Amino acid sequence: MGVDAGPGLGWGVLRRSIGNRTNDLREFLFGKLHPIQALRPASGWAGGWQPSATFDVLLPKGASPHLLDPKRLVSRHEDEAWPGIKDLACCVNIRIDKGTDVVSAYRRITGFAQDAFCDRRDIACVAVLHMPSESGVKRHSHVHLVGPARELDVATGSYGAFLRPFASDAGGQIIAAEWKAWR
Repeated sequence: MGVDAGPGLGWGVLRRSIGNRTNDLREFLFGKLHPIQALRPASGWAGGWQPSATFDVLLPKGASPHLLDPKRLVSRHEDEAWPGIKDLACCVNIRIDKGTDVVSAYRRITGFAQDAFCDRRDIACVAVLHMPSESGVKRHSHVHLVGPARELDVATGSYGAFLRPFASDAGGQIIAAEWKAWR
């Protein structure tokens, strides 16, 4: 998973199976919300979620506020997945350049995510901020945008159709153009 979608922008689609590995959206998002493995709760994603990263859950207008809980959001997606499901999530990584005000950049990125994922496509999205000062890694601060690869039906709270071509490898070009226009 992951392609360069332009300067400071990465795109990928989390697949259920990659090689011999089987992915779970709950486990994937749990890892993003707990960037320092040593601080992750021993119970993993199945236990309580007390994220160590700053995050926001973004939803389409009219969605149930119960889905503002990231564990509930992705657990519902996994619970509704069928055997043989291929694509689990659209994932964007946006770098925040050194010297940039991280708070302002995070707000700009979450505003973009609200528009690109939620308002345009009815996809829920979890924005997760990673900062080197909190993880000890010497990289740029960056934001992960993780959106289940299916439309969220706000009336029922259930997941519906896949959004092609956005929820595919071709989505990298789409998100790059939208990010460029947004900036």
